[in-house]
Amino acid sequence: MPSYAFLRFANSEIHPIIVQRLNGLNHRGRYLNVKINLLPTPAHRLYPEHTPRIQTLINELESK
Repeated sequence: MPSYAFLRFANSEIHPIIVQRLNGLNHRGRYLNVKINLLPTPAHRLYPEHTPRIQTLINELESK
């Protein structure tokens, strides 16, 4: 079963360095396949009004 992780760095110039260093490394018995997501991060993810946990609670309350 594949697993996913998402990393965000303030300085995008280091992205290729991170990919080069991590790609192919063995982590917990699995080899990492590291790629750069070329899609921009949505603004609501970059500048959230609330933490994800709090926003989930707010959304649940609003849906009732």
